[in-house]
Amino acid sequence: MTEYRLVAEPRVNLDVAAAYQWYENEEPLHYQALRSGIRRALLRRFPYAVYFAVEGDLVVVLADPAAWQRRGG
Repeated sequence: MTEYRLVAEPRVNLDVAAAYQWYENEEPLHYQALRSGIRRALLRRFPYAVYFAVEGDLVVVLADPAAWQRRGG
């Protein structure tokens, strides 16, 4: 099996920082609960949706929202 190295362009760090800052400024319970405690936030700046769950004081972002949607989310 081939081992791969992950290389990210510098812009990726900016995207991650922007997403982090966005979550810091948002109220996660403001977004509609879809199913099983999963919520969806439509991003204004990018044509994406972020799927997440609120667990206590944690906001858990789903790693693969496309797979979650295929499973019937």
